Amino acid sequence: MAVSIEPYDRKGRINLYDNPVETPPLEVVKKGNQAILDYFKDLKEQGIDRLYEAKLLIVGKVNPAKPPWPGS
Repeated sequence: MAVSIEPYDRKGRINLYDNPVETPPLEVVKKGNQAILDYFKDLKEQGIDRLYEAKLLIVGKVNPAKPPWPGS
């Protein structure tokens, strides 16, 4: 089935207009069906690396006689 990114397209296609697609990137989608298939084929061959991130917020009392961070 063909893929389209145009706002108005004929039926019989997968329409991705105004869709927040992340995988595959829009640049790949714009190249057409074969580029999409190649993208997923390459992704499967290379595997997926995941990035896990976290933020840490430390809350507590600060001693006014002492700087809150070493070297301050």
